[in-house]
Amino acid sequence: MCIHRCVPINQKCNDATTQTYFCVSVDSNIKNPSGTITIINTSKSCTMQVTITKSSIDHEDIDVAPNSSFTAIVANLKSVKILCKSQSNTDIYCTGSMELNIHYTLMF
Repeated sequence: MCIHRCVPINQKCNDATTQTYFCVSVDSNIKNPSGTITIINTSKSCTMQVTITKSSIDHEDIDVAPNSSFTAIVANLKSVKILCKSQSNTDIYCTGSMELNIHYTLMF
């Protein structure tokens, strides 16, 4: 099975609120989601801290600077979460998108 999804990102740049953009629950029938993930940050002054969790505890944090993007090849993806950070003003919004191209197995 495949997921091809483009999810818009529009969240407050407040250094405090982490939003989940993809998650596979423990009791899900989706197994071994693998493929590519791209984060596109179209903000002018807001940095996205992206947390990609693989397996059960393996995770990495990647900072995606304003007006830039990041692409990763992932295996056993569990979740993608984004925290928006700003040096100047917390009344601004972080904008962009997350593109997923994931293949997985359904287990019943």
